[in-house]
Amino acid sequence: MAELVQFFVDEIDERITTIQTTSQSNDIAGLRTVAHQLKGAATGYGFEPISQTAGELERLIDMTDALEVTQAIQQQVDELIGLCQRASV
Repeated sequence: MAELVQFFVDEIDERITTIQTTSQSNDIAGLRTVAHQLKGAATGYGFEPISQTAGELERLIDMTDALEVTQAIQQQVDELIGLCQRASV
């Protein structure tokens, strides 16, 4: 299991880049997709705070029916990136 967890951690930087790119380009559909995927992966590997924050981002996007990154979505993105960065250290 430790090898699988390390695999997840090794991919965190790539996931952070994807989150940043989709957010900065207002790719709401892409941002929702990456949040959904990260929520599932983080749950499977035992990173519950990342999973919860990714899930909250996904719900926020769904609730606001956003067409662009709003301040609330950006705050959630920033929180998710921060958690991912802490996990990769």
